[in-house]
Amino acid sequence: MTWEIFCEWLGAIGSVASIVSLGLFFWAGWTLTKFKHQLILREKTPIHFKKLSELTVKLDQARSSESESDISREILVQIRIQLKYLQKQLKDDDFSREIRKLEPLIEKYVKGHTKRQTVTELNEIFISLHIIIEEGRQIMDYMRWEL
Repeated sequence: MTWEIFCEWLGAIGSVASIVSLGLFFWAGWTLTKFKHQLILREKTPIHFKKLSELTVKLDQARSSESESDISREILVQIRIQLKYLQKQLKDDDFSREIRKLEPLIEKYVKGHTKRQTVTELNEIFISLHIIIEEGRQIMDYMRWEL
C-alpha cells in the first residue's frame, strides 16, 4: 500500500516539475525576445536620430536658399518617415505626443501656402523638431542605463 502512495506522489511531483520547467522555458524565451528587441532598438534608433538631426540641419540650410520651398518639402517628407519609424519603435507617450503635434505642421507645409505662412510654419516645425530630438536623446540615455 505504501509503495502505491509513494508512486502516486512521485508522479504528482513529476507533473508539477514538468509544468514548472515548461513555465520557466516560456519565461526565458520571452525574456530573451524582449532583450533582443532592446538590443535592436539600442543599435538602430541612434542611427535614425542621427538621420533626423542631419535632415534638420539640411532643412535649416534649405531655408536660406532660393528654391527653399521645394527643397524643404522634400526634406520634410524624409523627416516624416524618420519620425514615423521612431514613434513606432520607441512607444514613448511624450515623444509620440510631440510627433503628433508636428505632423499637421509638416502636412500643411508640404501642401504649401503663401510665402509668409510657410516661413512661420517652418519656424514652428524647427522648434518642434528640436524638442523631439532632445526628448530622443533623453530616451536614448535612459535606454543605455536600462540595459
